[in-house]
Amino acid sequence: MDGDGDDGRYHTAPIHQFAMLPYGMIWYNGAPAELRDIPIGTHLHGYFYVLSVGEEETIPPPRPYGSATGKLRYVPKYNHAISLEDDFSFYQRCGQAWKIVSIDAPSCWTIDEALGIVAPGDVTQRGKLHVVSTGQVAEDGINGKYTFEIDQSTRVWKERKPVELQDIIPEQIVQLNFT
Repeated sequence: MDGDGDDGRYHTAPIHQFAMLPYGMIWYNGAPAELRDIPIGTHLHGYFYVLSVGEEETIPPPRPYGSATGKLRYVPKYNHAISLEDDFSFYQRCGQAWKIVSIDAPSCWTIDEALGIVAPGDVTQRGKLHVVSTGQVAEDGINGKYTFEIDQSTRVWKERKPVELQDIIPEQIVQLNFT
């Protein structure tokens, strides 16, 4: 640790290699899916088990990462997945949703009504979506008041269907994917 209370293991660790158990489930947008259905970069929640004795060869050994000395960094020992789910699926299963408190969209964003998209004037501009959790509390997730950074790619679900950013207003209950 470098004194800031963050040892960097979740931001600088090697890729978490794992094996999906044959009876495990993958969920995407609230429905069963296959791993190939999950877009690269999607934030996933997972439940993992420790490797069984005799199955050491199912997962390749970790390689050194970001170190001139070649030393290994933190490598999770839980590497057999029984469940993987995106944020929509995770919070829906837990019974938690988000109530919109306020939306701070950059003034350079324009709404294209014909295409139904929000087009940024500058791709570096991000807005803020202030929310508070509602419903049952997801023990393993984010709850309480939270502020999400949003951009033109932010995905929002309302009443079990995707909606555009211009369709949401304060006091509505929605689901969000964090990526």
